[in-house]
Amino acid sequence: MILLRFAIILKYKIAKSSTYDNLIGFLISAIKKDYKEPIKQIKNNRFHNFEGRTSKYTKQELEEKLKRK
Repeated sequence: MILLRFAIILKYKIAKSSTYDNLIGFLISAIKKDYKEPIKQIKNNRFHNFEGRTSKYTKQELEEKLKRK
């Protein structure tokens, strides 16, 4: 009985993050089909979508590139 209550609580948490028409129907299906929590995807922000400082060039190479321009 305790396990059933625990299962209902877990499935209710899943239901809160889902869309459904009928809560009771969703909970019954979730328990029968053993729904799992959805994996949260990390949103990639374009602002941070670049490499930071790199050590591709040495100090001398960078100075030479500056002198060329």
